[in-house]
Amino acid sequence: MKLLFSSLCAFLLLGAPLQAGETVSSPFAGVRHIVRRDIAPDNAEAKDKLLKDKAAPQMPRQTAIEIVEIDLTTPGLRFLVTPPTPGGPRGDETKTQTTRGFVAQQKAQIGINGGFFRLENGRESRWTNNISLAASDGVIYSPFEIVKEKFEYALNISKDNKATIIRLGDGTPPASIYNAIAGSEPILLDGKNVAVWKELHPRTAVGINREGTKLFLCVVDGRQPAYSMGMTTPELGELLREYGAWNAINLDGGGSSTMVFDQYGDRDENGQEIGPFLVNKPSGERFNGTNLAVFVPMRR
Repeated sequence: MKLLFSSLCAFLLLGAPLQAGETVSSPFAGVRHIVRRDIAPDNAEAKDKLLKDKAAPQMPRQTAIEIVEIDLTTPGLRFLVTPPTPGGPRGDETKTQTTRGFVAQQKAQIGINGGFFRLENGRESRWTNNISLAASDGVIYSPFEIVKEKFEYALNISKDNKATIIRLGDGTPPASIYNAIAGSEPILLDGKNVAVWKELHPRTAVGINREGTKLFLCVVDGRQPAYSMGMTTPELGELLREYGAWNAINLDGGGSSTMVFDQYGDRDENGQEIGPFLVNKPSGERFNGTNLAVFVPMRR
């Protein structure tokens, strides 16, 4: 039904239906992995318009989407945001790391990139100051802040895996903030699409269902015209709502947007252990200020 609705919208807008394909698998206990590919019609004029106009959400286009749906009641499930790195110059909080590197270091099973960050000492130094809230296993090392009327919302996952979207000034006790990452803007609030960023980019977002029992991790590839053009945040809101999210925020995107799996030391046909691998096709696989790791101890 979801795909039929998407195709119908595209048909009404352009007279040419959007072809969409979706596959669903269960790579880990309590985890669904949804792979979705929306394929634009072979229309040279439409593709040319897309390349010239980034803010064209009504146009069908190539889009590669990865969604991980996590059952938060899964026994043994655990999360970790990048911990602070001691000794940073000028108060810098973490050293940048790729999502793949973080998953390998922590021996996690799933990872996505985290929040936005500043490189005030230059990219080569890898020291970074994270924008707004960041907390790891109960240690709040980057406080909430507002930058250009943004960054006042964050994902918080408590020690007992209760996921909530919190806001600066909402009265959330600091003691309840455990693993947290701020986003640039809310996408969904109480089921309403409140997103405003209307340019096409690679995207990373996190969402929670209304009951608070499921966490959604979403990565959309972009800046690759022959493969995936990206999404606006209003489109991202509709996508997440379509799959069951009630509240959601936008995380760092662009070259940062990354999703990684590590399937418990699987081996290839030559007997070599397969380490963490990219699930999506990043436009950059950037070194990030924070990443979010998911530990799933039971295999399906």
